[in-house]
Amino acid sequence: MSHDRKHTRLAVYLVGLKQNMILLGKRKNTNHMNGFWSLPAGHVNEFESYQHALIREIKEECGFTLKQDDLKLKGPDRV
Repeated sequence: MSHDRKHTRLAVYLVGLKQNMILLGKRKNTNHMNGFWSLPAGHVNEFESYQHALIREIKEECGFTLKQDDLKLKGPDRV
């Protein structure tokens, strides 16, 4: 996939909180900041809702399944 600088790519991030701890993942095989800790995140695909994108990315990166009811929006919902 080529990255066209004329188009904006939306990203989603999970701030996973449990018992005063935050879920972080160590970046690898990303070609960007490998070895650094970050929030689980990813890009929103064309025609994909941000909720579906986050659920998909968490499954891919962390190996567990979230349901839409598990999510609470904390940020803008329009671009």
